[in-house]
Amino acid sequence: MTTISNRAMPRLAAVLFCSGWALGFLGFFGLISESSSMLGAIFLWILSALILIMDRVNAYQNEHRLLQSSWEDFEGDIDAEVSPLPDPTEVGLDLPL
Repeated sequence: MTTISNRAMPRLAAVLFCSGWALGFLGFFGLISESSSMLGAIFLWILSALILIMDRVNAYQNEHRLLQSSWEDFEGDIDAEVSPLPDPTEVGLDLPL
């Protein structure tokens, strides 16, 4: 399933990006309103950038989710001895302020 989305999302972003350019050219040649073509092109370009960013974030999460699940499966015994730091006055590190 992830291979399908990894292939489809960048292609969709590329189609949206090219569609933005097509809208820009249509507005340049006067076939549609120049302001609406500008707004539509900007919207499509931002949407394609957001799709690419979301695709990269999902790929990163899928890659690191495997590492996180392996830590949760750990059933061993962890022996961590925690001792408080010594009091500086007892050690002779008394510093006047």
